[in-house]
Amino acid sequence: MDAAGMILTVLLTAVAAGAVGWWLRGRVHAPMPGANPSSAPGAGGDLTRAILDSAVDGLVIIDGRGTVQAFSRSAERMFGWRAEEVVGRNVSMLMPDPDRSAHDGYLQRYLQTGDARIIGKGRDVRGLRRDGTTFAMELAVGDSHGGGGERLFAGFVRDVGARKEIEERLRHSEARNRAILDAAADAIVTIDDKGRIGGFNRAAERIFGYAAAEVLGRNVSMLMPPPYRQEHDEYVARYLRTGEARIIGIGREVQGRHKDGRVFPVELAVGEGNLAGQRLFAGVLRDITDRKRAESALRTAKEEAERAALSKAKFLAAAGHDLRQPVQSLMFYAAALSARLPEGSERAMVTDMEGAIGALKSLLDSLLEVARLDAGVETASPVAFPADALLAPLPADYADAAALSGVELRVVLSSLTLVSDPALLARLLRQLVENAIRFSPSGRVLVGCRRAGSGARIEVRDTGVGMPADGRAEIFDDFVQLGNPERDRAKGLGLGLGIVRRIAGLLGHPVGLRSAPGRGSVFWVEVPTDGESPAAIRPPTLEPAGERVLGPRGAILLIDDEPVVLAGLALVLRGWGYDVIAATSVEEAMAALNARGGPPGLILADYRLREGHTGTEAIRRVTEHFRRPIPSLILTGETAPDRLREARDSGIDVLHKPVSPPVLLNALTRTMGNA
Repeated sequence: MDAAGMILTVLLTAVAAGAVGWWLRGRVHAPMPGANPSSAPGAGGDLTRAILDSAVDGLVIIDGRGTVQAFSRSAERMFGWRAEEVVGRNVSMLMPDPDRSAHDGYLQRYLQTGDARIIGKGRDVRGLRRDGTTFAMELAVGDSHGGGGERLFAGFVRDVGARKEIEERLRHSEARNRAILDAAADAIVTIDDKGRIGGFNRAAERIFGYAAAEVLGRNVSMLMPPPYRQEHDEYVARYLRTGEARIIGIGREVQGRHKDGRVFPVELAVGEGNLAGQRLFAGVLRDITDRKRAESALRTAKEEAERAALSKAKFLAAAGHDLRQPVQSLMFYAAALSARLPEGSERAMVTDMEGAIGALKSLLDSLLEVARLDAGVETASPVAFPADALLAPLPADYADAAALSGVELRVVLSSLTLVSDPALLARLLRQLVENAIRFSPSGRVLVGCRRAGSGARIEVRDTGVGMPADGRAEIFDDFVQLGNPERDRAKGLGLGLGIVRRIAGLLGHPVGLRSAPGRGSVFWVEVPTDGESPAAIRPPTLEPAGERVLGPRGAILLIDDEPVVLAGLALVLRGWGYDVIAATSVEEAMAALNARGGPPGLILADYRLREGHTGTEAIRRVTEHFRRPIPSLILTGETAPDRLREARDSGIDVLHKPVSPPVLLNALTRTMGNA
């Protein structure tokens, strides 16, 4: 019972004692026949009787035997009995068990020993109505002596069923809220405006290591390490004074302090409320130690992956450059030797050697391409560019390969503008063209680009052998070749379409095919467009390879820091009728040109030169020296994306080592012819 209840009990007890006195005074006068036993006669008691009969609380007066002597109108309403039905009967009729059975014994014990359990104190008990239902009531009993020493007891009863129901609801609500708080995975800590802890759920106990009893009423700064501990109270005071919020309503990551002194990371969100006019702050805290540990491990793994990728990129760039150089030298020396030998068995041997070197070049190119794509060192840089930039060079670049296979190669130009990485898309398209030429002997290959929906579709059609439906699903896998069980090198290595798949995935461009045995194939790639129509690029007109006349062609400045490659390439160029100025550095080149007294007709420079210099720098120095543009080509064995991008961004055409002599001759002819 709370303090207010205690005060009320004392007052009721006092009133009950007064009621007994009133009732006794009334008994001095004999009651009139037929008078209401709920009332006592006597004009002097009329006012008191009227007050008691009109009171909300019921009054029941009993004697020392427990017999009801008086029963107020409020008691009638409360219990459902009329006064005449109760007066003269034992008061236990108004009590449910077990109080009914124990009442008379309790009363006698009190009269004998003075041991009071209710009298003069009051308590909450249960009452029994006439209809058999029970209800909660608050009982205060007063004791008084009547005339002749008779003991009388007056009990004031109040129906507190509604209050009890409300209290029960409140208890249930509080228990439910406590259960919810205790079931929460996150710690919930409430404090007042002085920083004193008022609530601490089980998750908070688990996270901080304190029992709730150890922290309630103490300042919340005990859960904080320096400097938060010293700053907290000032922060709360400043917030209350100015409204400046740094955490409240915002949330942030802070540090918490465990009971054992351990400091750990916490995610904190604080809300503000008002309870009975008092400001209240509730903090929801989550221990993010595991998350921070996982983030740290992820960062470490990412850094290690980036270092591994960088290491792979450096290895592939170095390996690509260093492996391509000797293959390039072999190709040039074989071509130069072939040009110097008459028809016969020796010439045939050199031709076979050229075929073996070509197969080695193809294998090296494909393996390095696959390794670079799988290593993730390639990145796409989409730009808008005309489709003809891809299509126009194809007739010239593949004239010799098409002629050798007896293939009629036709390229249909387009006015569309594509959005993609031009270098990567060109590599993808060239793989498809080479594949079509290889598998369409004495057939036709058609390459074109047309609008498809909101984008464009580049198609490579051939009249080759085609493929069955059950082979299409695996055709883009590595080393898969349909119809080549003998692994004839002339039919490729089975890596071309695997490279196509990887590049398409990197670009995000869908690829597909249609094919039927004996009816050829159509391979396609879908590319976004930007809707513009730049001026078409016309392909150069080339002489067929077999009809070229190799006469005096002018001077070529050749710059390469690899003496073996330089010597082999010079032999090939001189065999084609060019005057060659060979140099291993730009300084040697400038000295030779000054001695010659004029600029060259074309500059052919390796991209990577000694001491960190590049072929583009060398070309720029020569052109600046002679104050005129000079047709130029970059020849490179580089595979690093940034190096390739630098070479492309120079605006100079790039040839990739190892380059075959026919492709080189086509490039030279085109570059000098366009000058």
